[in-house]
Amino acid sequence: MKLDSKKVQITIIVSLIIIFIIGSYVIVTQEIENIESTIAERATERVNKATEKVVLIRSFIKTMGKHMEQSISLHEADNDLHPALDRIEDYPQINASAIVNQTVYDRFNINGTFTSIGTKSELMPEQYKEISAAFSLQSIFESAVDSIPDLKWVYYISKENFWYIVPNLALNVAYFDKKNYQNDSWVKALPENNVERRLVMSSIYEDAAGKGYMVSFVMPVYHDEQFKGIIGIDVSLEQFSTSMSTVNTMGDSFLIDEQNLIIVSSLLKEPDEIQTYIKEKVVDNSLKFDHQRYDYLNFEVFKGEINFVHQIKREQKVKAAFINSLRELLLLLSLAIMAYMIYYFRILIFQVGLLANTDPLTSLLNRRAMENAVLPLLNINERYEQQMCFLLADIDHFKIVNDNYGHIVGDEVLVSITEVLSSCLRSSDLLSRHGGEEFFIVLPQTDLESGALLAERIRTSIENTRTSENKVAVTISVGCIEVRDEESFDSAITRADNMLYEAKSTGR
Repeated sequence: MKLDSKKVQITIIVSLIIIFIIGSYVIVTQEIENIESTIAERATERVNKATEKVVLIRSFIKTMGKHMEQSISLHEADNDLHPALDRIEDYPQINASAIVNQTVYDRFNINGTFTSIGTKSELMPEQYKEISAAFSLQSIFESAVDSIPDLKWVYYISKENFWYIVPNLALNVAYFDKKNYQNDSWVKALPENNVERRLVMSSIYEDAAGKGYMVSFVMPVYHDEQFKGIIGIDVSLEQFSTSMSTVNTMGDSFLIDEQNLIIVSSLLKEPDEIQTYIKEKVVDNSLKFDHQRYDYLNFEVFKGEINFVHQIKREQKVKAAFINSLRELLLLLSLAIMAYMIYYFRILIFQVGLLANTDPLTSLLNRRAMENAVLPLLNINERYEQQMCFLLADIDHFKIVNDNYGHIVGDEVLVSITEVLSSCLRSSDLLSRHGGEEFFIVLPQTDLESGALLAERIRTSIENTRTSENKVAVTISVGCIEVRDEESFDSAITRADNMLYEAKSTGR
């Protein structure tokens, strides 16, 4: 068949058309994937902003819950009550006793409001202990208010008919009564509804104190396997919406509850618009999924309570892919891969070098790396006629530690000794693990007398330290020498080793 025949020409044209179509499809498809990747990254940024708030809330509330449980245990064990209990006053008009409107905060006062049902005389000793335990969380409550953006309230509600809430809450605005036990957050946290004792979130509600629409995050508190109450944090919904809209990307994002009701959306930009949307639509506005026209990305923000959904219109995504495909994407992709590989191999080389020069247990220089580091210092020491000391330290009877406690504890002892040694040294000093239970220390610009003083300080510091979780007591012997003029490294280290042997021989 001739190359210039009509059949060959048609074959080549068809082949080129096929290649063009396939190439175009590959390029556009790749760009669609790039767009989707970018959308996923930006959507992840959005969900991360929402998740960061939930994680921050979760960490604070779990910390507060643990502190409350510990505080209850401590107050159950003794009668050391909080001095602010003397400030409790009766308010018969609301059938309550309370501490409110504190203007000076010291150990006799509390920051926040305490309210209990009934009179002060009706409070039982066990209630006083639990109230004292709650008051001891004041600093943590204040820290939560300062750290979490748009946090409105943080509180402890007890099943024994009282609450402690920060910041201050006037009694004419709200106070504790039996209705609080009907709140969604309390009901969800009860043992019969929360067997796992996990953090739970309330439904959306309007704050009784006029601080807008919000949700509550609460953690149940237990003592001796008995449900005592809840630690709670109330957060404004406005903060979630504004944080999502700060990251620009194709598509729209929504936070929805377990019933697919929209809590907040990136479509809303202004605070007034957010409040209007929440007030008018949040109760009956659910997200309708249209899988024929849209793609969706789903993330779990708060297990069983809040999900993040990002919605992208397919037509919009394909149009953007065609526009972006006019550029040489394959070349850019190759350059990007090459740049990443260069970076990856540089990191790999660095990590290999680090592993080769570092003791894996103590993260100190190993013997070879120490020798490489000291040799230049010896040259400088000789050139400028400076003084330098070598210390060689060895843990006494370390084999007994391994035999009695095991090698895991022995490793913990080595790590603890490393920390003590490091704390005794200057930034210019060098420390390495010389082998086994031996440590090598180089002290530039140090004479023998100063080196000996440091050796004694190290010895006494370790003697007074209880290492590892088992509180193992160990001692250490140290050999100290001053490097002589034109002395080699091997000669100096041998003399230091002899001095170490002499130290062990004369008393460990």
